Amino acid sequence: MIYTDVMTFYITSENNQRLVRYDVIKKSADDYIVKVFDEQTKGIAEPKILNQVDEFEVTQQNYRIEYDIGGPQKSINISVPPTFEGYLRRKLQDHRNKLD
Repeated sequence: MIYTDVMTFYITSENNQRLVRYDVIKKSADDYIVKVFDEQTKGIAEPKILNQVDEFEVTQQNYRIEYDIGGPQKSINISVPPTFEGYLRRKLQDHRNKLD
């Protein structure tokens, strides 16, 4: 299978300005797979090695469960949940913050 809908993000953490690469691959309208790459350097000289350090999925189903979206309404919420795209970006930033 060839996936053509791919987004690449370079993200820093709250404590570290080192960039880590996140490739977000859209598997379907509701499912994304995220591959996390980090540059490993042993010194100043080239070559630098790019290692995949993690892989995880972000799905619409998990988004709906986390924000209790869909199904019978239990109460009225004052706060509005983020869009799915906002949820995806928050998951990426949360993951990056945990790497340091």
